[in-house]
Amino acid sequence: EEKQAMLQELIAFILDKRIMNMADFMLMSSGAFAPEYFSVIVGYNAMLERICKGNYLKYAKGKKVE
Repeated sequence: EEKQAMLQELIAFILDKRIMNMADFMLMSSGAFAPEYFSVIVGYNAMLERICKGNYLKYAKGKKVE
C-alpha cells in the first residue's frame, strides 16, 4: 500500500511538471522526494517512462492535444 501511494505521488509529479523524459525525471525527482522513493522508481521504471513519453507526445512542440 505504501509503495502504491508513493507511485501515485511520482505519477502526479510527472504529470504536473509535464516531464517528458526519464533523465529529467530522475534529476527533478531526486531533489523532490526522499531516497526511499528510488526503489519505487526502479521497480516501476517502465511505467514511469511511458508516462513521460505520453507527456512528450501530448506537449511536444507546444501543441496540446486533448
